[in-house]
Amino acid sequence: MRGRAMKYFRPLYILISVILLTACTFGGGRPGWVDGASREYPASRFLLATGSASAPEDAKSRALANLAKIFEVKIDDISRDESSAWRETAGEGTVQGGSQLTVRYIDAYTTKLLEGANVVEQWFDRESRLHYALATVSREQLSAKLSGEIRQYDHHSQSLVAKSQQTRDPFRSAQYLYQARLAQQQRAALQRDLQIVDTRGHGIRPLWTAAQLERRIDEQLQRMPINTEVLSDSFGKLMRALRGGVSAAGMNYTKDNAEYRLSGTLDVEDKGLVDGWYWYRGALEVTLIRVRDDSIMATHRWPLKAAGQTKTQAAVRLDDQVLDKLTKNLKEALLAYTDQAAR
Repeated sequence: MRGRAMKYFRPLYILISVILLTACTFGGGRPGWVDGASREYPASRFLLATGSASAPEDAKSRALANLAKIFEVKIDDISRDESSAWRETAGEGTVQGGSQLTVRYIDAYTTKLLEGANVVEQWFDRESRLHYALATVSREQLSAKLSGEIRQYDHHSQSLVAKSQQTRDPFRSAQYLYQARLAQQQRAALQRDLQIVDTRGHGIRPLWTAAQLERRIDEQLQRMPINTEVLSDSFGKLMRALRGGVSAAGMNYTKDNAEYRLSGTLDVEDKGLVDGWYWYRGALEVTLIRVRDDSIMATHRWPLKAAGQTKTQAAVRLDDQVLDKLTKNLKEALLAYTDQAAR
């Protein structure tokens, strides 16, 4: 009799087990990671992010996108939905982050930085009819990648600083230092990411800050005795603007015994009255020349256009534009020429 009873109830046991298992997966037993906690993927070892959507694949895409948002990476937006992104740090169990309404339907996309990211858990909430997904990436893996790239930038910067010390030309030295400063600025972005990944928040200490390299650049520019010349000038005020630019760039203007010469050309065309406005269009070009051998050290060209309700007003605005470009942008324009000229 007992054997018959067990034989009768066995299918019922199996059915109940299946129902319980299904309930845990689809609607019952809300996983802790949905609310920001996961025993299987502790925050001390992983960066985590969740995503939710009405379709499972969309939930997975949003979870990966929210993981990328920790590093403020641009992601393609297609439509609107609610998602959340959060992160934790292991420092005394502190949780950082929050929920936000995001205008995003994310195409499955991850950055190169997050190549190792995976969707490791999914859950369906029967009440809200939403699918949830958990995306993770190993802190150790990301740390190794970021650390390697940071060291590459440091090695490149060290090489450039060494070149700046070896050359006797102060402008060429400033160019090498400028390149090193750009490398350290890019390194700083990686350092910020590494401080997110590193639970201690330290990263790798830089050899120089961008500000320190900027001071070295200024020291080299101050060693440059330079004068100015105007090759052509449609308005007759270019010489004043050139000298203002030299002064603003921190170079040492001199009339005699100059080692460098900054040549300027201002070509402007009067376009007359167009739709009730008087227009001028043209271009400003500057060239830095080393006097001893007439070598072109750097050159730059700015397009110009100015309009006014009178010709006088348009001319004044063009003058202001020329002065503004030389006093605010000359230093950067000349140093940036090294990106191709002085490698």
